[in-house]
Amino acid sequence: MKRFISAVAGIGLGAAFLCSANAKTLDMTSVNTWSGTWKCVAGNTAYTETFTPIYSGKAMRVTVTGAYASDGTAVYDPARKAWIYAFVNGDGSYATMNGPVSGSRITFKQIFPAGDSVEAIRGMSPMKYVSTFTMTSHGKKIGATEVCTKS
Repeated sequence: MKRFISAVAGIGLGAAFLCSANAKTLDMTSVNTWSGTWKCVAGNTAYTETFTPIYSGKAMRVTVTGAYASDGTAVYDPARKAWIYAFVNGDGSYATMNGPVSGSRITFKQIFPAGDSVEAIRGMSPMKYVSTFTMTSHGKKIGATEVCTKS
């Protein structure tokens, strides 16, 4: 974030972020890696994710337009080796996610409000990432996969 209706929307971070020279050398911790506009597709739904550096490149604003509209802020915490991402969806729902980085992967877990949402992002190239999202809604496990390419 792929999206569970709209709670998943903000995870576009997948979220929304990623990519560098090759899967073994991706710098998943850099705002510059994510900067720009990404065209994403999840099932039959297309939308745009835009990552804009803020605070002299120390954080970024993440804006998702289309069916999964959301707006959030993401910052990489080098002490925790993780992204912290807080967002609000178009329907007013919100969440804060913690995403430890391991190689070319980020695994976001919802930390507030309490929940079981998980979004795993994998950098495929400097221009492409794949995100898989799962959560429980009304007692059922649901999930989605999105593919995003930098435009």
